[in-house]
Amino acid sequence: MMNPFLLSADDRLEHWKDFRKSLSSKTDLEKMTAVATYWSSAPLKNIAYDCDAPETWPTIWEMIRAGDWCRNSIAIGMDGTLRLIGFDPSRLTLGTIIDPDISAMLTVVRIDADWLLNYDWSLLAPYPTTRHRWLRKFRWSGRKYFEI
Repeated sequence: MMNPFLLSADDRLEHWKDFRKSLSSKTDLEKMTAVATYWSSAPLKNIAYDCDAPETWPTIWEMIRAGDWCRNSIAIGMDGTLRLIGFDPSRLTLGTIIDPDISAMLTVVRIDADWLLNYDWSLLAPYPTTRHRWLRKFRWSGRKYFEI
């Protein structure tokens, strides 16, 4: 199976569009799981985007075209994908957590109060019962992210 993130910029965009369309008949749980799996193929580099500065983030289409992926930008990509496949932005919280129980600081997507994406690599994780705390939280307003 080929890695869609290694395609040319135009082909990456086309593949991402086809991926989103392929989810139309799936349940929300299947969609979230597929999004986790899809984005786990992105090749990681050092920090691509500052997780504390949403005003500097390119659009999701610009991100896919550029192909610069880190754990932060992958969370942004997951959030954008979920919105574009029909998840209401009010269900999604994008933000940074620090979790001493797993010795990590991560940018994650919380769906409702039940799930996290980008917490466990390539998996849809149940909302953790660890001693994590949120450092920043953002939500999509229709034009940009705002802090909540």
